[in-house]
Amino acid sequence: MTEPTLEATPPPTAEPTSTPTPTPTPDPLAPLTGEPVADHAVLQRPVAAVKIDNARPARPQQGLGEADVVFEELVEGGGTRFLALFQSVDPGLVGPVRSGRDVDAALLPAFSPVLGISGAAAPTYAVLRAAGLLVFEEGQANAFARDSTRRAPYNLYASVAMLWAAGADLPEAVPAWAINAQVPAGGAPAAEVVLHFAPQTSARWTWDPAAQAWLRAQDGAAHLLAGGVQVDADNVVIARMAVTNGGGVDSAGSPTVDIAVAGEGDALVLRDGQQFAARWRKAGPNEQLEWLTADGQPLPLDRGRTWVELVPTAAAVAVTPPPPA
Repeated sequence: MTEPTLEATPPPTAEPTSTPTPTPTPDPLAPLTGEPVADHAVLQRPVAAVKIDNARPARPQQGLGEADVVFEELVEGGGTRFLALFQSVDPGLVGPVRSGRDVDAALLPAFSPVLGISGAAAPTYAVLRAAGLLVFEEGQANAFARDSTRRAPYNLYASVAMLWAAGADLPEAVPAWAINAQVPAGGAPAAEVVLHFAPQTSARWTWDPAAQAWLRAQDGAAHLLAGGVQVDADNVVIARMAVTNGGGVDSAGSPTVDIAVAGEGDALVLRDGQQFAARWRKAGPNEQLEWLTADGQPLPLDRGRTWVELVPTAAAVAVTPPPPA
């Protein structure tokens, strides 16, 4: 009898293994704009603040359109100046740079910035120093240069990169306000907003649906920068603040002004072609300005650049809705 043969049983076939697709790590967000930052070294920068002139001979300004945040402040004589904050983008040279004001000491400590100015009156310098600000002016930090094609005092420019370098020991920038690309509830459509700092000084912000941005006009004409680009912003905050006599005079004999940044008051937030009634609040000298809803909750801004207009409490602010569809 033939013995049966035993056949080897093949080993079980292993199930194929799949390598999971790694989830990409999202880019971090710039602290002042909320926009993604591919270069993580950007997050290590401090904020550089530069005081920029807005007198007619100072226009067109350079670099102003690259600022993450711009404060517009009333100064003596009924004009305004800009306090421009740079962190996410290196604009190169910016200016014309002009002198600091007391209000800068109230606005800046929460940003822990390095400040570039053309100089300041002795009492103002004392206020800036007392606020703990790191201040540089012409001739310091290799950060300033004169443009020989323009006349003084409208020809001084600052290198933001050199200011960052001079402030390398300062803390890294941190988020200033709540930012959310999703449009909050409670807004109303707005096509244009006109505000007056003084009888001879006005600004107009017009919503451009194609650009998805607010376009700025100065004293009735498009506000153009060097190169012919119009100033724009993703957010515009109009904060009504008490403006009083500062108790001094400038070199032309015009009374100085004092802006009451501490406390709270009415505000209007513009984003995404809408207006939002709001309140501003600044709890203390080193606290950040807040933008709040009627029930006291943070009102988020859109991602991108923000302009803050510090208008006198009694200033005329006119909002034009879009035409009927």
